[in-house]
Amino acid sequence: MKSRCYIESDHNNVFVTIQNQPSRQMQIGLILLCLSLAVPFFFLFIDDSEQVSKGKLLGGVVYMALYFLIPLRLTLWTLKGKEQLAFNTKSFSFQNNYVFFDTPVNTTPIGQFSIYFDPDKLYNKDHPEQPLGKLIVQHLDNETGLPYHLYTSAFPINDFEYLNIIDQIEYVFTHRKMLEGQFVFSSN
Repeated sequence: MKSRCYIESDHNNVFVTIQNQPSRQMQIGLILLCLSLAVPFFFLFIDDSEQVSKGKLLGGVVYMALYFLIPLRLTLWTLKGKEQLAFNTKSFSFQNNYVFFDTPVNTTPIGQFSIYFDPDKLYNKDHPEQPLGKLIVQHLDNETGLPYHLYTSAFPINDFEYLNIIDQIEYVFTHRKMLEGQFVFSSN
């Protein structure tokens, strides 16, 4: 499975969008699966009688509601889903986008935080030397110093994209501290 990682910065925030890119075979297979799950809905209404019973109508509505909420949503997530992350010096926000559905934006105020790249046993077919992995964000509690898990990406990124994210976040934090007069530069 591949994904694309887009990184933008406006000197105060770093915006990261991770978008899934499934193979053509997976796209076709998921679309066929969704269509095959929709077929029983239409067979509920094929009957010799002129009227559709209330039970069949209610059963059809319940079936389509379950079909719409579970398999279609997962298919949209796999085909066109996006993870949207925002970092700044005071907070971290994330939201998952399912094309037609958006989860609520979760914003957490942070002081110190850490970002990790957790390599998975997945490898990019085009570049096997670049392992794919998950992006993990943790908040460090000021009182205890213990890490508190905030986020783990659903889609894999490669280590090059991870390093670009780190570079952008370091730039924003350095730029912000310089503006606030808190940055001290030292050289040997």
